[in-house]
Amino acid sequence: TTVKILFPALDTQQGVHLSGQSEQSVSDRKLSGTVLLVDDEDTVRVIGRKMLEHLGMHVLTAENGLKALEFFRDNPQDISLVLLDLTMPHLGGEDTFREIRRIRKDLPVIISSGYSEYEVGQRFAGKGVSCFIQKPYQLAVLKTKIMKAMSLDKTETLV
Repeated sequence: TTVKILFPALDTQQGVHLSGQSEQSVSDRKLSGTVLLVDDEDTVRVIGRKMLEHLGMHVLTAENGLKALEFFRDNPQDISLVLLDLTMPHLGGEDTFREIRRIRKDLPVIISSGYSEYEVGQRFAGKGVSCFIQKPYQLAVLKTKIMKAMSLDKTETLV
């Protein structure tokens, strides 16, 4: 077994990402709403929660699709966005997505995976996924994807 952990590079003294984008520019505009973050990896849920809260969002977390659907069925109108991992035990991302769509067709859903966007796009073509984000998350990319998914920026959709 090989485990690979990737962390975004950050120059903490100057608050500048090594990509050249300052941390300040990432958080200029605060987002709002409730995100349901669904991922079977504890680390992804913890870091994802912190990133989403930093962006101004309220976060609910679920470790699999079954738990996510419990949250969702209880309060479907309270959730503004779902950030959904593709591969999980008990109920995977595809089945979870299908059930969410059955209950609420208008809800923005971002699919998250370690797979490439091309591979995921093939599986969800024409199903109404808002967009895709590659793991590990980068704060600026996460914010951009959320804005696109919530129709704050309509320049991309996953077809």
